[in-house]
Amino acid sequence: SDSWIIAGILQCFAARTTGTGVGCWQHVGASLGGPTGYAINPARDFSPRLAHAVLPIANKGSSHWEYAWIPIVGPIIGAAIAALIIPAMVG
Repeated sequence: SDSWIIAGILQCFAARTTGTGVGCWQHVGASLGGPTGYAINPARDFSPRLAHAVLPIANKGSSHWEYAWIPIVGPIIGAAIAALIIPAMVG
């Protein structure tokens, strides 16, 4: 997991010179995708969680709503931090 995140960070910096950030997102997803099923898009986490909570499934466990805010708030905080850092790196 640590090697994937390091490779992702290096790929993000390489994206400045190569013009692509796809490798960056692939590495981030591979390193952090376990708990959320690669829920960088909040709909990939919220919709299945909502369906699990509403549908009558026999012997189902918790929908873990205590974790549901992370895929929604996390990208907003990350975007705000990037909006502050990237102009300093580029400019």
